Amino acid sequence: MSWFQSILQRTKSIIIRQSEDFILERLPEPAPGAVTKDQDYVSIIVKSARIDHVRRWTSKFYGCVQSRVHYLHVDRGDIEYQTVVVPALMKDLDPKNLDKVIQIDKPILGSVPYVGGLSLELGLFSVKSVDLAGPYIDLLTSLAEKASVGFVSAALPFVEPFRKGADLLFGNADQSELEIGYDKTWTDLETGYWVLMLAPKGSVSVSSLKVDPNDGRLLDGKGSALKGYPYIVFEIAKSNRRDDWILIPELKAGWDAIAKAAKAGQLDDAEQLLKQFVLTCRWSPDLVPADQQRLAHAAEAKLPELQKKTVISAGAVTEHPLGELRNLYP
Repeated sequence: MSWFQSILQRTKSIIIRQSEDFILERLPEPAPGAVTKDQDYVSIIVKSARIDHVRRWTSKFYGCVQSRVHYLHVDRGDIEYQTVVVPALMKDLDPKNLDKVIQIDKPILGSVPYVGGLSLELGLFSVKSVDLAGPYIDLLTSLAEKASVGFVSAALPFVEPFRKGADLLFGNADQSELEIGYDKTWTDLETGYWVLMLAPKGSVSVSSLKVDPNDGRLLDGKGSALKGYPYIVFEIAKSNRRDDWILIPELKAGWDAIAKAAKAGQLDDAEQLLKQFVLTCRWSPDLVPADQQRLAHAAEAKLPELQKKTVISAGAVTEHPLGELRNLYP
């Protein structure tokens, strides 16, 4: 059991005695769409959050959205991503003046290939404002930005330091309090907007709620802003093409190696490196099969162009002989 699940169980026991429940439901609009295994990329974006009341703190505090995502990776198996999102308007909040929704619109899981199975631990925490809280939260946020990218090789070095930091901050009952939280696993994943809310039983008709496209706040059936309950709105989204593929570390390193060999006058080496780059595209675990093949074919088509450069002398090539990586597959 993770520290988050332990906190969640403890908090649930308190809420049950108050005749309240956690609500986690998908909103009716937009209509859901199935995320297809081995064809789609999936991402999770926190749209907005609201802290309506703070059960514990009387002094100023930070509002933090903390998440832990587990998903399956072709090479690495189960992958864990943790993030902390703290918008500027959630820093040093006054518990007496909370009547606001904070627009966030930040990803907590980058676009990753969906190969089946996804779990999400999501919580809205209030963290007591003390001298060290701000810098510590800033450090975790910085780590989270690096660890939440969709490229496993780039993210893995940050996972363990971030886990330890999050455990120290959010697992400390004297420092933080879980306002709302939930732990859910999907086997048949669908797109759409979800709301996580702390509300009394039967008090909110989730089926009538909508998300304001301007700031992500929840609107009731009359179009008025929903008030009185803390909540998080998040989106599960999909796409069939990865637009940030040029940032995949292995692809960038391979393309740069081709340029280095060409600039050194090593044409044979440059050709072999291009062929290796094709294989890297074809087997990249950060791409769905359709993108793997598209990139591999685009790279293969560059081989005749490279072979036409029959004489490459050291120092004669100042730019990449095949152009910028981003132009390989626009």
